[in-house]
Amino acid sequence: MIGNIYAIAAVAIIGGGLFGFDMSSMSAIIAIPQYKCYFQSEPIPGDHSQCVGPTSSVQGGITAAMPGGSWLGALCSGYISDMFGRKKAIMIGAVIWWIGSTIICASQNVGMLVAGRVINGFCVGICSAQVPVYISELAPPSKRGRLVGAQQWAITWGIMIMFYISYGSSFINGTAAFRVPWGLQMIPAIGLFFAMFLLPESPRWLARKDRWEEVHAVLTLVHGKGDPHSPLVTREMAEIRGMVEFEKNNADVTYLELFKPHMINRTHIGVFTQIWSQLTGMNVMMYYITYVFTMAGISGNQLLVSSSVQYVINVVVTVPALLYVDRWGRRPTLLVGAALMMTWLFANAGLLASKGRYAGAKGVHNVKEASWEVNGPASKAVIACSYLFVASYAPTWGPVSWIYPPELFPLRVRGKAVALATSANWAFNFALGYFVPPAFVNIKWQTYLVFGVFCFSMFVHVFFLFPETAGKTLEEVVDIFEDPKGIKNIGTPAWKTRVSTRQTSMLERSEVDQEKGAVGSDGSPERSGSDREAVKPNSHSLFSIFSQRSQARKDLPNIYSSLSLILFSSILPLPTPTDDFSANNAAQDVKSENISLLNQNQSDASHETQNPKRWTPIMSKEMQISQRQRQNRARDNDDDETHATQQQLPTEKKKKNGRSLGPYNTLPGPCLAILSGAKSSKMVTASPATSYSGAGEEASSSPINGPEA
Repeated sequence: MIGNIYAIAAVAIIGGGLFGFDMSSMSAIIAIPQYKCYFQSEPIPGDHSQCVGPTSSVQGGITAAMPGGSWLGALCSGYISDMFGRKKAIMIGAVIWWIGSTIICASQNVGMLVAGRVINGFCVGICSAQVPVYISELAPPSKRGRLVGAQQWAITWGIMIMFYISYGSSFINGTAAFRVPWGLQMIPAIGLFFAMFLLPESPRWLARKDRWEEVHAVLTLVHGKGDPHSPLVTREMAEIRGMVEFEKNNADVTYLELFKPHMINRTHIGVFTQIWSQLTGMNVMMYYITYVFTMAGISGNQLLVSSSVQYVINVVVTVPALLYVDRWGRRPTLLVGAALMMTWLFANAGLLASKGRYAGAKGVHNVKEASWEVNGPASKAVIACSYLFVASYAPTWGPVSWIYPPELFPLRVRGKAVALATSANWAFNFALGYFVPPAFVNIKWQTYLVFGVFCFSMFVHVFFLFPETAGKTLEEVVDIFEDPKGIKNIGTPAWKTRVSTRQTSMLERSEVDQEKGAVGSDGSPERSGSDREAVKPNSHSLFSIFSQRSQARKDLPNIYSSLSLILFSSILPLPTPTDDFSANNAAQDVKSENISLLNQNQSDASHETQNPKRWTPIMSKEMQISQRQRQNRARDNDDDETHATQQQLPTEKKKKNGRSLGPYNTLPGPCLAILSGAKSSKMVTASPATSYSGAGEEASSSPINGPEA
């Protein structure tokens, strides 16, 4: 099985690329004379030498046949996917594509061509609905946007590749000019079918079928990179299990579930995401760009070359969205795209209205759909605005319209919900494919105004009702719509939602965990036990920091002991009593300080044992033993220790090398703890004092002279 999520997505998105192949195989071919002559509806009166092809209504029907089949396929894909799985649904679609492409390639008349395109459309409907679901259920949250959006990139590649294949085939005489590209489009589906055998099934679909061992295996393969205890695997497994348990009583889901009060808002957002993506007018540009450029005075071979430029733009400009859509977020991307497309559509309408003229009933170059003609600099401006329109759609509504719907719905309805949303896409694709050719004939340049108004409407709609989902797990997105503090049946207001990718990205890189860690014997972070999580030291504990340093660099114990002594001496200044009474008080103060620190450490350790989600201070074995001994001695031998300490305190200042060391030189407890990290098994004091064994023995007196200290 392939475990690399990018490789998985690269295979699956071929299903989306099939749509691009079909779209371009029509847009590039409708302008060539071989196609026009073979499928001509009626000759021009008085001129039987020139082929004009199907009428505008017939051509609209041929073009719309594919999205019509896609609408039906998208609706059925929910049942197919829930029954057989996301992976097998895509494979079924690939087989259907073989059948449809065979019929199209062998078409003898318009009826056969339409039937083949309907069958191909059924495949596209299944794949376009279930590929985003499949990828979104496998992808980690911080990469989900770019991976699902890659389907749009595959569509653009399919459009461009097939366009140039069709362009090359246009130089072939006879029907092979269109049969060759229609036959070659079977090849990607063959590759998709066999490559899908190497991919894992969706873990969330497996969870719904109670195949938990397979769920864990898939998550380990894809998210854990072979580590079954990866923190991301643990989190995803827990969230999937929780969601499936919650939805067990809702196993039998129908489309009516999507229209209940608590679900209707999500349903309308998913459906309108796909509707608006069609009403931008982008597919009009893809299907009928040759009509637009014919209005701008371009014809012949130059027409196809100029049209191909927009397909190259479409491929190239989609890349930034794949890289940054998870960082940009869904809402800003959709809003910016709607505003820019509205600008270019209104600009084209203004140019055609002010600088163009009616081309007559026959249209430009006998193309009725090219009913308006513009020349000179204005024609170049129309072409430029058309290219800019494509460049605005490609990184915005293009990929996000596929990314967004699968993120909106809970697991139990996701398959059917995305199928419904995608069916709306194809329903409007069908309507526009059929509507646009007659629209160019009847309302001419005002067609651009219609789509410009649609872009303005979608901007307003997105701003007020489309929440941000970038960086959130699919289960966290559900919480947005079910927020008890939000609007009833809507949840958190859309404009209050934000992108949240930082935490999930860090978790996926295992840079953070569930606030719990461990350290290896060399002091470096390691994964151990069932946690397998990265380690972060207790940043507020000097005790932990110094103990880690002494563990990690055992070759420098004296340096760290000196630094520790200096640091703690500055934090806990030593008293300098002048008589036995003040010395006794000093000893009591120091002892109380030590006991307080020990109790604090004991309390922290106890709390951390009870709450494993806290960072645990790291101590050497010797330190732990020394700490316990000091605690026991402080508790059990309170009076005796105080008396012994008083007897050991000198009453006169000692001198070494002519310098006064002070009458009281017993080091504070923290210094003793730090120094115990060295390989020496005894606590160190600056003057004869009680010391403890570091190997678990009974406490003993071991005087150490000044130079040794």
